[in-house]
Amino acid sequence: MGSIAIFSVIISMSIFGIILYWGSILYSYIFSRQGRNLNSRDYYECGFKSVPDSRLPIDINFSAAGLIFLIYEMEIVLFVPIMLN
Repeated sequence: MGSIAIFSVIISMSIFGIILYWGSILYSYIFSRQGRNLNSRDYYECGFKSVPDSRLPIDINFSAAGLIFLIYEMEIVLFVPIMLN
């Protein structure tokens, strides 16, 4: 395999990664929770304030982007040495 073929594979993987990145940004913008009433669970029906949840919330968009990035990096780590041989 020539160096031009390796270069084109690296460029196409980079373009694919950029498309995935901007796609996740667009997805999070379209399906954001703005405008919804998220404070509806602050009070019980009797009027007493509920106890806050002790668990820390996890941002799903950040987790999904991290998982996609991890898969992309593992793909590079596994396939680039194969292409170089």
